Amino acid sequence: FSLSKEQQENYADIIEETLQITGGIMNPYINKALAQQIVNTVKDLCGQNVNFIECSGRIFASTDQERIGSFHEIARQAAVSGKVLEVTENDRFTGTQKGVNLPIYHNHEMIAVIGITGNPDEIRKYAHLAERITHLLIREKELDAFNRTEEEKKNYILKSLIGQESVHPDYLSENLSRWNLNENSLCHLIRLDVCREPGLFT
Repeated sequence: FSLSKEQQENYADIIEETLQITGGIMNPYINKALAQQIVNTVKDLCGQNVNFIECSGRIFASTDQERIGSFHEIARQAAVSGKVLEVTENDRFTGTQKGVNLPIYHNHEMIAVIGITGNPDEIRKYAHLAERITHLLIREKELDAFNRTEEEKKNYILKSLIGQESVHPDYLSENLSRWNLNENSLCHLIRLDVCREPGLFT
């Protein structure tokens, strides 16, 4: 799947418009690993390919690896309308296969769209189950973050920043403030890899 130059320009406009609709919050709660865990869990239950789609329409995680990063027109429409949208034909819309597309909310904010591929009459029953699974996994992640010790929190945030992984902005700000660190200040991170050669230490 590829986009023409004109489609790429339209896609950029869509992302900018969606950022305005969602208040700039694309996906603050879920990183790549959790999104992939969600689609894998849902597929285990329904036996169909599942997509986790950003509000811009970009497929963020999927059980069909070839679709990751592509544009999903109906998911974008579902995010804009806030309604469940069903597709009954393949390739009728850009990057879209038949299935059910369900907007997902967390703390009253739309965070993504879950798309389940297949005949809508057969998979419709799995849509809200996918929503519940997503909420449970997000809640589990939040509880894990809350229950971490101070040392674990420091290690988690440091590793996430080094690995350029998502950290919830409120969680990051709260901890940095408690550690008397200014999140807007410039810092240098130094990574040291220590290798012990045999016989070096006695």
